[in-house]
Amino acid sequence: MIRGIYCPEYVRQSIRRIITVIAEILDIKERITKLQVLGVTGIPIVIGAGQTYDLATVLMASLLITLVFTFILLFEQNSLMRAGKFIKEQLEAILLSRKPLRGWEHWLQADESRRKAESFFEWSAYMAFVLYFLLGTYLAYPEINQRFGAKIANAALGVYSGGLLLALYLVVTNLPIGKGKNK
Repeated sequence: MIRGIYCPEYVRQSIRRIITVIAEILDIKERITKLQVLGVTGIPIVIGAGQTYDLATVLMASLLITLVFTFILLFEQNSLMRAGKFIKEQLEAILLSRKPLRGWEHWLQADESRRKAESFFEWSAYMAFVLYFLLGTYLAYPEINQRFGAKIANAALGVYSGGLLLALYLVVTNLPIGKGKNK
């Protein structure tokens, strides 16, 4: 019984699962927000400090920091999408099995335009990270070239470019956009 109302066991279990998933979603959203704020403010500070104080090591590290932030953000976003998929396939399917009823995830995915705000927000964060990466590369390359020579600078540029291409590939292939791509 839930507050004096008889409730089958499968409904009570589903309610417990909903509460657990909601807590997980709130945790993920909090981590994503913190990551975005830290990345959008922290990365330019690191790049600026490296340039201002002539710290080649900091400039070189800023590129890797940018990639790490991008990957962490992508993984967190995928965790959020996984929670949505669980809601749609496990909870809504059980609790709303009658045809005229639709749950939140089914409603969201029924029309591509309902996810536009999420897509704009996600893409803007990734575009900011790409911009920071390119700025960091632009500032780090001359420093590396001056301190270590052209061969090492070109090798570092190759590694950084490979990292950026890998990050872009992972973002494009894993970023959910439109209906039906709830990964």
